[in-house]
Amino acid sequence: MLVGVALAIVMFWPLALHLDRDVPKDLGDSLLTAYLIGWNGHALLHQPFEWWQTNAFWPNSDSLAFSDALIGYTPVALLGTGFRSAIWHYNVLFLFVYALSFAGAYLLARELGLGRPAAAVAGAAFAYSPWRWDQSAHLAVLSSGGIPLCLMLLLRGYRRDRPAAVVAGWIIAAWQLLVGVSLALQLFYLLAVLAAVAFVFWWRAGRPRPTRRMVLATTAGLTVIVIVALVVTRPYLRVADDYPESHRTLGNVEYFSPPVRAFVSAPADNLVWGEITAGARERLRAPAEQTLFPGALVLALALFGLFSDVWPRRLRIGLAAGIATAAIFSMGLAFLDGTITYRLLFEYAPGWDGPRTPGRLHTLTTLFLALLAAGGAQAFVSHVGAGRIRPRSWLAPAVCSGFVLVILLEGSALHRSDGGSGALASPAHPTVPAPPRGLRHADAPLIHLPADEFATPLDDLLTHRYMVWSTEGFPELVNGISGVIPRRTLELGELARGFPDGPSVAGLRAAGVRSVVLHPELARDTAWAGAADKPVEGLGIGRRVLGDIVLFDLNPRSPPM
Repeated sequence: MLVGVALAIVMFWPLALHLDRDVPKDLGDSLLTAYLIGWNGHALLHQPFEWWQTNAFWPNSDSLAFSDALIGYTPVALLGTGFRSAIWHYNVLFLFVYALSFAGAYLLARELGLGRPAAAVAGAAFAYSPWRWDQSAHLAVLSSGGIPLCLMLLLRGYRRDRPAAVVAGWIIAAWQLLVGVSLALQLFYLLAVLAAVAFVFWWRAGRPRPTRRMVLATTAGLTVIVIVALVVTRPYLRVADDYPESHRTLGNVEYFSPPVRAFVSAPADNLVWGEITAGARERLRAPAEQTLFPGALVLALALFGLFSDVWPRRLRIGLAAGIATAAIFSMGLAFLDGTITYRLLFEYAPGWDGPRTPGRLHTLTTLFLALLAAGGAQAFVSHVGAGRIRPRSWLAPAVCSGFVLVILLEGSALHRSDGGSGALASPAHPTVPAPPRGLRHADAPLIHLPADEFATPLDDLLTHRYMVWSTEGFPELVNGISGVIPRRTLELGELARGFPDGPSVAGLRAAGVRSVVLHPELARDTAWAGAADKPVEGLGIGRRVLGDIVLFDLNPRSPPM
């Protein structure tokens, strides 16, 4: 784990120097995630019985269930409050999830019998697969280290008759669900498949009677899973019932379904493969969700591992089948229109009608590839003697270290500056704009203008800023962005489009909004350009210029000026 932390710090340097100021990659969903983590800490301390009712998306209910809730990270969110702490929480967890992915895959490879050098190849290949950089703003997608860690603990527990490991494995599975539903779905269905395979082997072995303590450990672990599932899924089911706009369609899935060329497409700013794979990437409809290239060395080592004798044939075939199955399902409707794959999941399997991005199943593809590649690395540095495969002690550390370095280079977010012709530049880490000081004078509920991020020419999305700014006290906020945008939120944003005029003031006031915060610089070239200078006489509202914002009080305590 310490090696994983050190690798994460180096791979994303100098982010570690600015943990409370910058975020990786861009100012998009990273800010939403920082907000969600901050909200969980706030909710635990101040409103534990209304945890799912966030301040954003006011006045809608169960708004935390509009996204992956990230409740599993709440302990970190207790370490400080406010805007700067929210950014710090996000960055610490960003580095942590890479470290956990490295450590989890390493430990699983070790449990499967590989030596330390080869297991390090598995850790690097899984944690730093090139596709992960395009997911840098989606902490719930990056939080995949619990999957191999859960598999390792369960494998160790059931194979070695260790009840504590079994219970720990199920607890990790429950924690994965608390982090996010999308990856938990993958893990639970994988566990179901593995359980079916284990049942077949158990039956063929003569149905040996399990020990009492193993039965108790399994029962305890599954009980934890059921309790957590009941607590977590109920708000999502309420959202599905109360918000028809939350329902996904096969059209949503089709748009994000990666074609075959996605597997040879790396992120645009990938140092090694970004420019080389540009032709394939430019033909993708949603590159951020469809660049699935796993790295050339990983593919080569996995192929070598498939035909080596480092693992039993059954295990190698099983890993290869896992790679093929996960890759095909991650293509969504792009493979045979999903008729025998993803469409069946969407229509019949519980939970699969919620995600809209099949490409995130690539998590399992890269895990199985990493394990098979680690087997290839072990075979590469081993020799056969006395009927056994033995690693060459003098060769394995050196060669596998070289493999790890190449894998890290292929997955690195380093890029060329000046449009690809300049020197190497560190991974992008833009600074998050600080909340305007005048915001503390706004009475809640409030709405920020411009309210429609699609009405602005800026590259980053404004609503993400508004949400993370609201971590200063969490006032009730009309604005919100997530996987679900409630109809009421869109109606209030549309109602405010003519602000400040009679209909918009009357409508917002009737809805219960007390303050309108206008950002003149951000409102250029939008429907609210020039709103700061519009006459407000006769509207019964107050207007104050407070630094970079103009604050409108819809229910002023004193006669409007």
